[in-house]
Amino acid sequence: MAVWDLENAAHLLRRVGFGGTPEQIQEFHDRHTGVSDAVDELLTFGPSGRKPPAPNDVSDDGRLK
Repeated sequence: MAVWDLENAAHLLRRVGFGGTPEQIQEFHDRHTGVSDAVDELLTFGPSGRKPPAPNDVSDDGRLK
């Protein structure tokens, strides 16, 4: 298992595409007990709250051509 340190916290945030400032990396590191805990937070999220797009209506004369 990887050691949970600032270097690995920064690496994880870069790999998931977010990156972060030194302050954000420190806060992310301090908030988690280890790699597994950090990954769980990054991969576990609730509904976005946005409505799905309306279905395409092929009979709509205003549709893109």
